[in-house]
Amino acid sequence: MRDRRTFLKATGATLASLGLAGCNADSTDSDQSTDDPATTEPATETTENAGGDVGVNAAVAAQWNVYRARLADAAALGLAEEHALGERTVAGVFEDFESASGEYGAHEKLEATSTEHYEGFESAVVSLQEALAAGDADAARDHQRTADDHLAAAQRELVGEQPANALDALAFGDRAATASALAAADRPADAGVTANAALTDFEDAAAHDALEGTADDAYERFEGSLGDVLSAGQRGDAEDAESAADEALAAAVEGAYAVSGERVAGAGHLASVQSRAYDAATVAGLGGPAASFAHAATLTAYRARTHDAARLPA
Repeated sequence: MRDRRTFLKATGATLASLGLAGCNADSTDSDQSTDDPATTEPATETTENAGGDVGVNAAVAAQWNVYRARLADAAALGLAEEHALGERTVAGVFEDFESASGEYGAHEKLEATSTEHYEGFESAVVSLQEALAAGDADAARDHQRTADDHLAAAQRELVGEQPANALDALAFGDRAATASALAAADRPADAGVTANAALTDFEDAAAHDALEGTADDAYERFEGSLGDVLSAGQRGDAEDAESAADEALAAAVEGAYAVSGERVAGAGHLASVQSRAYDAATVAGLGGPAASFAHAATLTAYRARTHDAARLPA
């Protein structure tokens, strides 16, 4: 198991916004919003010799991955014809981003890093929400890609190429996790569509070459497993789709640790755990089997939160 105490100390990250506010599967995304961990100003900043900045910059860049994951969720909901739920998801992201103020807040740090990417991200998020409100899933996906591209580019400017490649790999792992959540909610066809969209975007992503060149086994497992999700979704096999998506997520995490240092990848991995709780909040809105999944995922998130909280004082 990775030493989570090490990277928690290095990034100054907290678990305050890990999960749902309670375990109410009927709540909307905006009801679940909590304080943004990137607004917490750590007292010190450290540097990892081989992995770039692992202090406040890595913590903020990792938090941007949470926004990337949640916007990808919204686009996936659009493709699943759950436009209203997708729109609410985007609204929650925008609300959280706008409130992430302070020198080390996700909002202020993005604006300070690049005016171009800050303005481009905000504009794309607004356009994404409008597209979902209009029921235009294809346009929503285009705007989600634009928002994602701006955050990925800002991550690269903030922490450098190698750490950004690891965060990019984890961002694609988050999309595999969304496919897993959809499959667990008995939506295998939607899980397959989500996996296919992730595969398409992965071909042109920085993570593609980074994984292929550094962690070939993880790269092949990630691509192959996403393909398996698509196949399982096409034949309506939710169990196989969920299993394959989980394997894709595991491969992305393994690859991220190989691409960058333990601490940088660890910070991003923690952000991915946070994204799982948002997955639960989002999928809960689908109703049916999704409600049971949401409760189970929330409990898992709380277990991780309690485990890390107990280690932080040390």
